[in-house]
Amino acid sequence: MIARWRVWWRDPEFQLGMREMMAVSPGLAAWGLMTGVAMVQSGMSTVEAVTMSLLVFAGSAQLASMPLIAAGAPA
Repeated sequence: MIARWRVWWRDPEFQLGMREMMAVSPGLAAWGLMTGVAMVQSGMSTVEAVTMSLLVFAGSAQLASMPLIAAGAPA
């Protein structure tokens, strides 16, 4: 397992991907934190918030659905 990580880490394409993702990672982390806090504040449990984050890829859809979930709108 560790040998696999060493091979990946030394791969130039992996290193390029890591460098490129470092630029956008702070914004992704901030968006995820804001969305997670908003979901929990709207009445969702932590398990529901994590599940929604894993299943719903569009962050804007998560924000748009929170008021509907909090109001008890039918599915």
